[in-house]
Amino acid sequence: MSDFFYSPQRRSQEDLQNAFRVISKSAADDLHLFEGEWGSLAVGRSPYLGYEPYEDDRHICVVIGGPVLYFRDNHFFNSSEKNEGTRSLLMRWRDSSIQWDEDLSGPFVVLIVDKHCGEVVCITDLMLFIPVLIYGSGKDLAIASHIDMLAVLCKQRRAYDPVSLVDFVLHGWVTYPHTAYKAIYQAQPASIYRWNVNNRLTTSVYWEPQQTEKFSNLDEAAHYLREGLTGYVERVTASMDHVAHFITGGEDSRVLAGVLPARLKRDAYIFLDHMNREGRIAKGVAQVYGANFCVGFRSRSHYVDILPEAAELCGSGFQYRHAHSFGFHDRYKLRDYPAVFGGYFSDNLLKGFCVRTLSINQRFDFLPQWPVPSAAEMPAVSHPLFSSNVLNEITNRRRAHWARADKVESDNRDQWFAIWPSTMRSSITNIHVNRRLFASFEPFLCKEAVKVCAAVPVQWKLNRRLFWRAFRSVLCPSRWHRHADGRFPFFPWWVNFPIHFGTSLFRAVARRLKISTSYQGPWCDWNALGRSPEYKTAFARLGATLHQRDEITDVLLPCFAQAQHLSIIQKVNLMQALHLFQVAEEFAEAPTEKHHLDTEEIQRVRNIDR
Repeated sequence: MSDFFYSPQRRSQEDLQNAFRVISKSAADDLHLFEGEWGSLAVGRSPYLGYEPYEDDRHICVVIGGPVLYFRDNHFFNSSEKNEGTRSLLMRWRDSSIQWDEDLSGPFVVLIVDKHCGEVVCITDLMLFIPVLIYGSGKDLAIASHIDMLAVLCKQRRAYDPVSLVDFVLHGWVTYPHTAYKAIYQAQPASIYRWNVNNRLTTSVYWEPQQTEKFSNLDEAAHYLREGLTGYVERVTASMDHVAHFITGGEDSRVLAGVLPARLKRDAYIFLDHMNREGRIAKGVAQVYGANFCVGFRSRSHYVDILPEAAELCGSGFQYRHAHSFGFHDRYKLRDYPAVFGGYFSDNLLKGFCVRTLSINQRFDFLPQWPVPSAAEMPAVSHPLFSSNVLNEITNRRRAHWARADKVESDNRDQWFAIWPSTMRSSITNIHVNRRLFASFEPFLCKEAVKVCAAVPVQWKLNRRLFWRAFRSVLCPSRWHRHADGRFPFFPWWVNFPIHFGTSLFRAVARRLKISTSYQGPWCDWNALGRSPEYKTAFARLGATLHQRDEITDVLLPCFAQAQHLSIIQKVNLMQALHLFQVAEEFAEAPTEKHHLDTEEIQRVRNIDR
């Protein structure tokens, strides 16, 4: 599990290992542990080759995630050099020549400890694709990449914030910069945090999403995006001959299939409830692009079954239901691939998925999209199950974040409210899970995709204009394969309008006449799951353990008593919150023995190749 914890206070080996077990039972089995006058640092084993921690006589450098380097080759992704990438980053940083927004691409966290003076530097990626969580300041400071692990080590495991839990149940995320815990907050995206020897914190922002006149026309922006995406993939795969990627019936995954070099052996994976329309389209697309099609089938209760482990892997306040690969990663040995590619986040960055459009667009997705200016103020949050005090505080937090989005783009605050940082998207846990389980690479998270999103007007993103201009040549081989929604992705929106409308009308009539009743999507039919006996049993079992004892259970108890006021997704969020609350209760009761590591023990558990 590629996660880290740092504190200027020394922590025992046993405490660190126990905390990592909060993530998963195996997370503590293979830790890098460091200790000195500067404090304690624990780092999990990275699934990315080349990014194990690196230590020399003065510095320790840690990289979380698998950033693609642009100042050198990336052959270490498929070599025996376990920390070559980490070492290169440290050398680049020492030379004071590193540009964090240009030299690295994709999700990352970089942590550098100066053992001589005790200074610690932590750098976050452009969109906080990998969150950094911070507790306290000065000598009480602690930072980590997993929230519950941090809470355990800072004795905050039972100090949940009831307002944040309600926010999570209602929306699927906790409004930035808050977290599920009262005393823990999220770091800023695209920022450099520096804690010096006097335990003073300084923060500098190295990049911000500001709309500029960088591109004179749509074709220029599309060319920049296409070159950026293909360049990212080529840098990753330059030394590889066999990779995996995810495939669906959509257009993003077929773009991914098209930009992967044809010289590679490619295994294309999809996970389904049964072989439906989505699977048949994906199979045809995989054949067109020369990939080996692999399908995995879920049990009816899969998303109920994985809740305990997947929820703990994601952490409190991060929605587990997007852990689509969990379980399949072992079945198909995804960790054995040097790279597993996904097609996530394209809708959010490149197609204006979060841009406010006409209300009719939400109901009839085949209609052309027209942007609507953002509301002057974020609407107040209301719900019959929760007190006005809690709802007012959630509203205040959302409005504070709304004001941050206004600084990026006042006409379309909706988009930046939802993606800046990315922890405001509930589905971002797809990335959080994958990067912990295998060497996950997401081309649509490359630096060029992020920067073009910030630079171009929303009109270029809507109706797939930017996306289509950038990737129409890549979509050409699969031009006669429909999208799962009925469109032909190779063609522009105005060609697809009558096709999409006709398909939507036909399917609506078929549903009304009950000609077609089986689920045709790639993920989970949550409504069907909510009617299943497995879900009802799990929901009732969790509810039966809830007793009105404190402010947390006081908030959650009405949710079970009047569950009809919650949607199925909100009920699933509630189940996750309660499961992790119960784990916190059990963990707090478990005694731990404290001791410090001696020098020989540190060397034994580090297992670092210098």
